[in-house]
Amino acid sequence: MIFLKNGTCQSFLLYQGENANKPFLDILNQLEKIDIINVNEWFEIRDLRNEIANDYQDGDEVAVNILNSISVIIEREEHDKR
Repeated sequence: MIFLKNGTCQSFLLYQGENANKPFLDILNQLEKIDIINVNEWFEIRDLRNEIANDYQDGDEVAVNILNSISVIIEREEHDKR
């Protein structure tokens, strides 16, 4: 899964001829409808990314645990696509 930012999501919808002038959650939901992302996983990964960015001073163990969590999410998504 690509970690999509607001601008990237809006640009994609505009490219597809869709209305991108809406709240970001609506954009994410629209991308989920066309099977680009899973909204729940997007928020999980965003939260983990924020933990990495905010907890870097806590040491390597915290970062390793967060990265392992991201790996589990990605593996689950790949398994669900089979």
